[in-house]
Amino acid sequence: MEILKLKVRIKDLMDKKHLNYYSLGNLSDLSEVTIRNWYSKRDCTPTLPAIFSICKVFELSPAQLLCDETEELLPISREDKDLLAKYHLLSDIEKQAILKVMNAFIVKK
Repeated sequence: MEILKLKVRIKDLMDKKHLNYYSLGNLSDLSEVTIRNWYSKRDCTPTLPAIFSICKVFELSPAQLLCDETEELLPISREDKDLLAKYHLLSDIEKQAILKVMNAFIVKK
């Protein structure tokens, strides 16, 4: 991913979580000035440690941050995507129940 796209991706994530430079800095243990410089100075780019800090804030892996949102890290079928989307709609208790049922089927094999 090119640097400009990375900066746009971070900014989009900030906007989605309603974070400004200051709040992202506090959450990531980076200074507000550091983050602001990424966008105001042409040759200023996030360092690898900064990328890791940003990933923690947005609960993403570095690969997820650095990939375009349209790219898939692993091939996944439409059926798997549908199953995962439905799983994310469940409550924590419902998820635990589903996992118990799945594990029961797996143990039988």
